[in-house]
Amino acid sequence: MERLQRLRKALTIGLIGFVLVAIVSKLLPVPFGIFIVPTRSMVPVIHPGDMVIVYGKHARVGDIVVWCTSALYCVVHRLIEIRDGVIVTKGDANPVPDNPVPVSRLKGKVVAIVPRYIWIPLLLLVILIISAPSIVSVLEREEVSPIAIAAGVFGFYVVLAAVMPLLYTSMSIAMLGYVKPPLLYLAKIGFDSRDCAVTIHYVGTRGLRILSVNSVTVDHTKVDTYVMGNNTLRIYLPPVLLSKHVEESSSPRLSITVDAVLTRLGHLKGKYSVVIPFKPLKVAKNSGKIVVLNPNCYPLHVNITFLYAYSPGSPWRKASDQVIVDKVFEASPPSSARFVYAIVSYRAYGHVYSYKLRLK
Repeated sequence: MERLQRLRKALTIGLIGFVLVAIVSKLLPVPFGIFIVPTRSMVPVIHPGDMVIVYGKHARVGDIVVWCTSALYCVVHRLIEIRDGVIVTKGDANPVPDNPVPVSRLKGKVVAIVPRYIWIPLLLLVILIISAPSIVSVLEREEVSPIAIAAGVFGFYVVLAAVMPLLYTSMSIAMLGYVKPPLLYLAKIGFDSRDCAVTIHYVGTRGLRILSVNSVTVDHTKVDTYVMGNNTLRIYLPPVLLSKHVEESSSPRLSITVDAVLTRLGHLKGKYSVVIPFKPLKVAKNSGKIVVLNPNCYPLHVNITFLYAYSPGSPWRKASDQVIVDKVFEASPPSSARFVYAIVSYRAYGHVYSYKLRLK
């Protein structure tokens, strides 16, 4: 009988110590602690309800650590980065990392994991052994006061409500106040004249990023030539589409619509306006030929007209043709003509450019 009493006493002291360690490790900056994980963010390494034991703050990248922002909000995640006095963690089952937190928030490194199917039955067994005499004495009574039953239930509820929030590692942030939603910002948009590509760069808060692109539309035309990576979308615009825009529109701005899927079940539908630059063509003569140089990354339609005569006093003749100038184009007049003029004209953004050169 004395051994059983000593066992109950030891178990009582152990249970009180367990609760005190769990509470003290959350309230005070000590390098040890006991935490219970309620979420699935670390599955399959740690499951909901598992207990983790923390000791020491000397953690390295790859270790599982615990950091807290308050006594009611702690996180058990894997350390993925240490830089400039902050740490970055990520749950193994989460799609994105957590926001950076100061190193001072670090509670310590997880040194042991006790599965829920081990520590919960043991805890219940300890409680049952400790409370067995009280349960037996209550059952031996012929009459139990309803007030005593109500008081016992209420006391158990108060203790449970006070202790469990301090044991759990993460409570619902919504209980602590208003939470700012994750946002995706347009950081930069521009046109690259080297390869006719539009680059759109986004910056996301709270780890928000683009998962995939559903469609890209340019001036009501669907475009499939794009690359997505690191929240940067690079759209390679078809040269024919750009030529049509430059020659038929009076505005240098091109309309682009992006439809994309974001993390955290988000959706993006952005409409942007980008300026398509235009550089005038260079027209020159070389050895009796007309040479047209196009410095743009898209082709343009150019009208070339030759006015020529075969001899003094003979009537002037005319030969016209419309050509597509991609980079360089050369045109020759009739070889036997003694007098030759060349007229080069094209249209861009509502303006007609025209050049007249004497070749012979």
